[in-house]
Amino acid sequence: MSCCIDSPLFFLKKKSDIADMKKNLLIFILLFVSHQASAQLINADLFKLRHQWGYFDFARANTARFSMYMLRAQKRTMLYMNLARQNGEKFTELVVDPYTDRLDKRIERKEDKISKVEDNGGGSFRTFFKKKSLAKLESKSRDFPISLRNEDLHMLYPSFRLWLSAMPHAFYSGLFGMTGHQLFGLRMGMFLHTDITGENCSYGYIKGLDVTLQLLNSSGHRKNIMNEDFSRAAVSKLPHIFTGVNSVTTF
Repeated sequence: MSCCIDSPLFFLKKKSDIADMKKNLLIFILLFVSHQASAQLINADLFKLRHQWGYFDFARANTARFSMYMLRAQKRTMLYMNLARQNGEKFTELVVDPYTDRLDKRIERKEDKISKVEDNGGGSFRTFFKKKSLAKLESKSRDFPISLRNEDLHMLYPSFRLWLSAMPHAFYSGLFGMTGHQLFGLRMGMFLHTDITGENCSYGYIKGLDVTLQLLNSSGHRKNIMNEDFSRAAVSKLPHIFTGVNSVTTF
């Protein structure tokens, strides 16, 4: 029979770990509340796009509109993925090109504001957040694709079981600051996904369009979105302590 007595240093380390966990949990909750508020904002461009795209084809792509387990931002990711699958050239013309044009104008306005502040003798503190915002906009401009081919694929329909596979990964990745596809096979197998499966992970973007464009600009993620063997998908989007938000899409 053996016994051991933990040293005071051990207890201090244990308390420090608990404090770190509480801190991460608090950050996670605050990011979650902020994310949900941002996700519910009404996008006027979406109404314009519906008219330009055609009401019937737009409604055909909006397969997740009645999926109660996904919130608005997740449903919009599903919508934009389906629009890209439906007609890649049309998606480039009506979605990607106008978005990048607006993005370029925002970058120009932000640069003008920074230069005016600096010309007027403004300090580095006044320009710090403006430059940080500018860097994020410039990062967006690099993350988005130029054009897509016209694939004319069938639509992706929402799956609750796929969402159950995606949601835990989005949760613990966000809480512990991880990236990647940990335990993918186990998560898919737990909910009886034995066919061809795939997963996309996006970091740093809240809006459904931003997430979709970021993933379409990556060849591996684009293959999943445009894969004709996939007919079901689900999106889970939760806060991430390092990137702000992470989005997991399972197929």
